[in-house]
Amino acid sequence: AGLTSTIVEVRDVAPGQEPTIVFALKNGDGTAVDGTKLATFAPIAAGPTSSYTQYYREDARSRATFDAATGYTTYTFNAMIPEDATGSWGFSADIYRNATIKRADGKADITLREAAFNPIRYAAVTGTVQARRTVATMAQCNVCHDRLALHGGQRLAMEECVICHNPVTDDGARRPANAGQPESVSVQRMIHRIHKGHNLTQDYTVYGFGNTPHNYNEVTYPGDLRNCAACHTANSQQVPPPPGAGVVTTLRDYFTKQGPGTAACLGCHDSRDAAAHAYLNTTVFPGSTDPAESCGVCHGGNSQWSVDRVHAR
Repeated sequence: AGLTSTIVEVRDVAPGQEPTIVFALKNGDGTAVDGTKLATFAPIAAGPTSSYTQYYREDARSRATFDAATGYTTYTFNAMIPEDATGSWGFSADIYRNATIKRADGKADITLREAAFNPIRYAAVTGTVQARRTVATMAQCNVCHDRLALHGGQRLAMEECVICHNPVTDDGARRPANAGQPESVSVQRMIHRIHKGHNLTQDYTVYGFGNTPHNYNEVTYPGDLRNCAACHTANSQQVPPPPGAGVVTTLRDYFTKQGPGTAACLGCHDSRDAAAHAYLNTTVFPGSTDPAESCGVCHGGNSQWSVDRVHAR
């Protein structure tokens, strides 16, 4: 790799504090890179790792400091860790520079974007450090995608994808007012819908940069959708989801809010009948506003309709 990034230290990670990140940015030969001179140097803070609900992404180039003696670039966020924050937070960054490749045939030089693999580090706001659970790995994605590099080629780590594509985010900032309710971009709903593609019963269109609509109803998955292990790691497709998994806002589906298991399953099984089944097996207990799911009763572990049995090939 020509440009690499490591988070050396994260400090001042406490409620009401402005966290500081220390980066080691390097060229392929190991020499230091000054982060303030890059085309993009945007640190990210997000929490909690149990299920991200908020994140901050700041342009660090004008406020970061580079120490030539250590080769480290240090940045302190403008945003504070919320006063009511608990658990652990994750830290990353979008980092790239423009590079030029000189051609030996005398033709025009090639200009390209050279991005560093997004560094990831976790720190405790309260208690002990809890890393974000791993549901899928980039190695699994790249079996098909070769090199999955999104949003201008600067986002390369699944651990960073889930920061922005969390249960409460949608395309509302990009979707025109006349295009109806915002579409959820929570990763479990979005990835399942994209890969189900032409077999979906509902429209799945997400508005992206430039207010451009991206429709995924013509996508054809090249593998067997019953093979959950192709994308999931360590049996992460099983229900019920782990404690702390977030409730998903799904304004364009048959009902909202959806529990984390429901949002994942209805990502593929998007018919009205499937939604009715999930809805009837979801309840909101007194004193709560979040749905509780009973999916694990019939679909968990070794039950008759377990995930593995339903998806048996």
